[in-house]
Amino acid sequence: MTISEAKKQINACEQSVNTAYSSLRTNARSVGAEAMRSASNATTVKTLLPLIISVIGLFLLKASAFFAVSLIAGGIVLAYFLHKSAKDKQNKIESRKRILDSTIDANPQI
Repeated sequence: MTISEAKKQINACEQSVNTAYSSLRTNARSVGAEAMRSASNATTVKTLLPLIISVIGLFLLKASAFFAVSLIAGGIVLAYFLHKSAKDKQNKIESRKRILDSTIDANPQI
């Protein structure tokens, strides 16, 4: 093997490593974005379901006042606590995504 053949092989390997690293960076960003979308959807669902219970309570207000008020109050309280918990998790994920993005940006090349 000559020196020029060795250099060609080294350059080909280096190009392959750089391509793989670029793909890794792209995939890491997409995983972070998907995690943020999932957290946002979870926050929405955990907030809406208890509020639906409250709306059902509004419809039942004429049938049974005590039961309806219990559903309304319970739905609102449950929505508050579930939203708070889900929002805290969402904020953690957003914070970790910012760290991931800054790490990726700080290391543009291998």
